[in-house]
Amino acid sequence: MKKNWKFYLGIVLFTYSWIPYIFVFLIEPFLDFSTTEALSLSSVLLISAEVAFAISVVLLGKEFINIIKTKLKKRFFKDAGDPGFKPISKLRYRIGIWLFLISLAIPSFLMEVLLYFDYVHVIGYTNCLYILLAFDAIFISSIFILGGEFIDKLRALFTFSAPSNNVEITN
Repeated sequence: MKKNWKFYLGIVLFTYSWIPYIFVFLIEPFLDFSTTEALSLSSVLLISAEVAFAISVVLLGKEFINIIKTKLKKRFFKDAGDPGFKPISKLRYRIGIWLFLISLAIPSFLMEVLLYFDYVHVIGYTNCLYILLAFDAIFISSIFILGGEFIDKLRALFTFSAPSNNVEITN
């Protein structure tokens, strides 16, 4: 892969294409924009991000995309037979399970109570968002605490396996 102006411009556009998403979804909700301003700004930024990404793919070419794919596959997908996980302690497992369950149950219950008794305006919409984001952070940290074996167990819950035909029924 030649490192000429196309390469550097492609890298700059590729990097830029992620910044508007970060701004629109993580920063803009906390700024004091009117609905019209926020919608207009979000639309312009997200469209510019998509255009920048498309141009960066054209400039960088298929070779760059294949490099990104292989790096992502190495990072997020393991080889067959290689679990790559270290076992965790019983205490760490219990802490992770408690955080996992708390992060799922409490925000749902809390928001239902707030909505049922119409207390959202008392707490404030921004504070409700902060509460939900805090429990999202607890949820994500619980996944990291529980480790890879738990993720495999969770994935197995949603994997269909057909019953085997080797079972013999006797009366």
